[in-house]
Amino acid sequence: MVKEKGSYPRIEEHLEQHNIVLFMKGSKATPQCGFSAKVVNILEEVVDGFHSVDVLLDPQLREDLKIFSDWPTIPQLFVNKEFIGGCDLVEQLFISGELHEQLGEEKNDRSTVPKIHVSEEAAAVIKQGVDRSGNEVLHLTIDESFNHDFKIGPKDPSRTCVLAGGVEIHLDRDSLDRASNLRIGMIDSDKGYGFEIFNPNVASGFKDISVQELKELEDSGEEFFLFDVRTVEERKIACLQNSILLDESAVETIKNIDQDTRLIFYCHSGVRSQEAAKYFFDKGYTQSFNLVGGIDAWSVYVDPTIPRY
Repeated sequence: MVKEKGSYPRIEEHLEQHNIVLFMKGSKATPQCGFSAKVVNILEEVVDGFHSVDVLLDPQLREDLKIFSDWPTIPQLFVNKEFIGGCDLVEQLFISGELHEQLGEEKNDRSTVPKIHVSEEAAAVIKQGVDRSGNEVLHLTIDESFNHDFKIGPKDPSRTCVLAGGVEIHLDRDSLDRASNLRIGMIDSDKGYGFEIFNPNVASGFKDISVQELKELEDSGEEFFLFDVRTVEERKIACLQNSILLDESAVETIKNIDQDTRLIFYCHSGVRSQEAAKYFFDKGYTQSFNLVGGIDAWSVYVDPTIPRY
C-alpha cells in the first residue's frame, strides 16, 4: 500500500513531475539488470518517452521505495502516481494489452506480419540451436544498413513472433518493417557453413537524378525534399527554389521524415552532394538521390538565369 502523501518527498517529487516513472537499476540507455532492461524495452515499445530513476545512485531512495510501494524488488513502474508493478506484472499487462490502456496508448496492430521464407535446411539448423538452448528463442535484428543479426536468447515480450518454415523468429519493431519476403537458406562456402540471406528490401545504393529529371519532377507536383549541401556563402550567390540548407536543423527534419520519402541533394557540381546522398542512404533512406552536375548543370541546361560561379 502506498504511504500517505508527504512521507517520502524525494520519491513523490518524481511522481509529481512525470506521468510515467520507472525506478530501475541503471539508466534507460544502459540498464544494469535484465529485469530493468526488459521493462525499458516494453515501455519503449508502447510510449514515446518516460522518466527513469537510477536507484543504484541512491541506496536510501531504493530502500524507501520498497516501503513506499510495499514492493520488495526493482524495477518498479508508476503511472499517474499509481504503482503498476514490477517486471513480471508489467510483462503480463503488456501481453494482455492492459498496459497500453493504462498508458493511454492504442495497442499496436500485429495482425499483419511480414512473410518470411525459410528453407527446410535452414529450419532444421534453427530448430537444433533452439532445442539446445532450452526455453530460449531465435531473435533476428535487421539494422538500418540491412545487416542481419541472429541470436538465441530469452523471449522478449516487446518483439513480434513470426512463424516461418515451421520455426519461430522474433523481431523488434524496426526489423519487422525490413523483413518483408525475407528469404533464409543455408550456404557452404570457403567462409564456412552458415545462413544465406536474401532481403528484397535492400536497395542497391543511392541514385542519381539529372537536372532534366528534377525539372520534370518539379512540374509533376510529386512530393520530394531538396537539400542544398553547399555553404551559406554559396547560397547567397545562387540557389534552387524551395531548397533547404543541409544544416543541423535540416538533419533533424530528415530524422522525422518517412524513410521512403524522396530526398534529393545538390551542391555546385555534384561531388559533395554525392557524399550526402550516400550518407542518408546508409541511414535507411532508400529514396536518396544525388543531383548530377549540381546547380551548375541546372544553370546550363534548365535555367540560365541562375548565376554560375
